[in-house]
Amino acid sequence: MVPPARTRVIVHTAHRDLAREQMGTTWGNSLVLQPADRGTAAGILLPVLDVYQSDHSAVVVVLPSDHAVSDCELFTAGIRKAIWAVEREPGLLVLGGVAGDTPQTDYGWIVPERGPGMHEPLTVHRVRRFVEKPLLLQAQALLQEGALWNTFVLVGRARTIIELVGQQYPALTAGLFDYVTLEPGEREGWLAANFSGLPCADFSADVLESCGNLAVLEWPPSLGWVDLGTPERLINWLNDVGEVHQQYVWEDAARDPTPSGVCPSMP
Repeated sequence: MVPPARTRVIVHTAHRDLAREQMGTTWGNSLVLQPADRGTAAGILLPVLDVYQSDHSAVVVVLPSDHAVSDCELFTAGIRKAIWAVEREPGLLVLGGVAGDTPQTDYGWIVPERGPGMHEPLTVHRVRRFVEKPLLLQAQALLQEGALWNTFVLVGRARTIIELVGQQYPALTAGLFDYVTLEPGEREGWLAANFSGLPCADFSADVLESCGNLAVLEWPPSLGWVDLGTPERLINWLNDVGEVHQQYVWEDAARDPTPSGVCPSMP
């Protein structure tokens, strides 16, 4: 959907070499490095400001890197619908939500503002409230209510995201504005000297929940979305795609009897 020149990939400075190896030369100029973890507000704002400097009218799609989906066509259709909604209403921010099929207690949930029977896939609803990591009984009630799992996929104009963070954390926005006005060769040194002193904040809890113009796009369970943020989910997901993984293992083993990239504990 988006060419490399209009993509930013943000990683910790310690992962610079690994990221460059994985991205290759085509994506090399898309890399944005942060020298420390100052929370997801700074982690999102840093590349968004970089985008804004290049294109003041840009619509940004924020994608967590440790998630997976099984239906890529459905996923991109939802992104396009969210972009369409943002282009119609420039101040809007749209989160991606998946209709839950189990009462997950370690996911964030979104309760949409919708009437009875309004469960059509790829529909955009206003957000009524968030519930973060509920207890089991609460998660069961949310599931019955038709609440959505929060994928943290976000679509909005770069300007809207910057203004929203600036309302809550003006020092963070002001500091990073100084960064993006520097010449490219000066940026890494500025970050090394100043990034650790920036305010630490969670983009979802500290910023998004204060947004008054927030909507959610509803994906059906068939999207096959999963947050791979725990070892259990990662192993289950690898089991689900086991045929592909085993094919890779055996083809790699045919070339090298002791492939260094294969973990023997995996399927």
